[in-house]
Formats: sequence, structure tokens, C-alpha cells
Amino acid sequence: MKAAQLVGPRQFEFLETPAPLLVPGEVIVRMEHLSICGSDLRVYDRVLPEARPTP
Repeated sequence: MKAAQLVGPRQFEFLETPAPLLVPGEVIVRMEHLSICGSDLRVYDRVLPEARPTP
């Protein structure tokens, strides 16, 4: 599956990732469009520590 990862201020990397393992009752949703909230722009501009994924 495709993913976009924020790696730096205003920098995304697009990559191929393995599909997650689902448990009963979970689904994968195909996205065709997306948007972000205006309050998310500070994360996009500076990549705040709380926005980074944990290992």
C-alpha cells in the first residue's frame, strides 16, 4: 500500500509499505482525496516532535 511520510519541514516521502494485519471488525479504506486542517500547517511547516511517528 502507498504511504506519505512527513520527513522534514514541507517534505514528504512517498513510499510503498506492507498492508497492516487486520483483526475481525477492522477494514482498510481506500482514500481518493484528503485535506488537512489549518491547525495542522504548523506541523507541516516545522515537523514538531509530537508529529513524528514513534519507532
